[in-house]
Amino acid sequence: MFSMFLQLRIVLVVAYAPALLTRERLAPYTISLQNTGTIPANNIVVTDTIPVGTSFIQDSVTINNVPQPTANPSTGIPISTLAPSESATISFRVLVTSIPPSGEIQNQGNVSFQYQPDDTKPPVSVTTPTPTTITPVNVGTINPIKTADKSIVSVGDTITFTITFQNEGTIPVTDISVTDSLPAGTSFIPNSVTINNIPVPNANPSTGILVGTLNPLDSVTISFQVQVITLPPNRMITNIASITSTSQPDPTRPPVTTTITTPPITVEVNPNEPNTFIKTANVNSAHLGDFITYTLTFTNNGAISANNVLITDPLPPEVTFYPNSVTVNGVARPGTNPTIGILIDTVNPGESVVIRFIVQVTAEPRGGLIRNTARIRYTLRPDPTQPPISVDETSEPNIIPFIGPFVSPNLTCFFDGTRFIRRGWDRRY
Repeated sequence: MFSMFLQLRIVLVVAYAPALLTRERLAPYTISLQNTGTIPANNIVVTDTIPVGTSFIQDSVTINNVPQPTANPSTGIPISTLAPSESATISFRVLVTSIPPSGEIQNQGNVSFQYQPDDTKPPVSVTTPTPTTITPVNVGTINPIKTADKSIVSVGDTITFTITFQNEGTIPVTDISVTDSLPAGTSFIPNSVTINNIPVPNANPSTGILVGTLNPLDSVTISFQVQVITLPPNRMITNIASITSTSQPDPTRPPVTTTITTPPITVEVNPNEPNTFIKTANVNSAHLGDFITYTLTFTNNGAISANNVLITDPLPPEVTFYPNSVTVNGVARPGTNPTIGILIDTVNPGESVVIRFIVQVTAEPRGGLIRNTARIRYTLRPDPTQPPISVDETSEPNIIPFIGPFVSPNLTCFFDGTRFIRRGWDRRY
């Protein structure tokens, strides 16, 4: 009586540690067959469905170290015939692409063959499964997501950024640090950092927020706030955070440090109205000897204070400043002269300052127009860690038509601080 027995075994070989795998590493599989029977095994085909979490490396199949181009274990690798005591070794490689839910890669193949113990009868077909191999995948994986609590903001608004990630791997991730270089146009709000809703005083995303260790399936949520202080380029705030961490997939090798970044988060900034500086007059025309009250109005429409505000008005030659006529927000400023400069110091966001002073028309202007332009200079400091920014602007020209000749009565006139008084009548300007 003839007997047939095909002995086989499957061996998984990992170059550095046969007991485990890591993601993005090549895993060679080896299937060894031996005919331990007394008659040939024919039409041998080895089939191996590639396990979940891996992908087959094309042209990696060898039979007894001889390359088998285009062969693929998923569709079957033909061996042809093995004589008694003859053996064959089939190898191929896969790439570990993801972590299976179980954290392990399981693999099992099948070997089919035929043998014919009785020449007078049809061949016998046999399919034998290979032993199942179970290999743990050691990897620490975090995939961060960054969000903002607003999609559209204005200068002066506050944005809360949130970074969330979980250890989706099978081993701890240690020494986690989150760094976020703040985007242009924003300023970090001190002591606004929280980790899992717990405040972290003095933490700063620009220098790194220390998280520590995350075990498998643990997660962390980091939040912090910034203020929009200026209009950024293209009116868009674009922000990316980076996370640096360490893991040790192979205990026999040094730890591995990795840095990954979040997908960009974008917030649109609506442009505020710029700071305004306007000059007006209380008359539409003037004669020789008339008095004109000029009004200068500066409004801070921004989100930060305007400091060291200095307003000057180089008066045209046809008018003369009337001494002690300057008022600032209705308060007299004796001794102040607009041609020298009126110091306001600070104008906070949303505030306005109104300056008034009086001039007298003392000469006929060239071209028949009294043309006057005022100037304002101040500093802004959107970033406390950087030097202030200087601003130098002028108002739109104020133009008053001159009407002449005009002879005014020869009357005595004096200014009492709020009005001009002429003998014979009381006239206000």
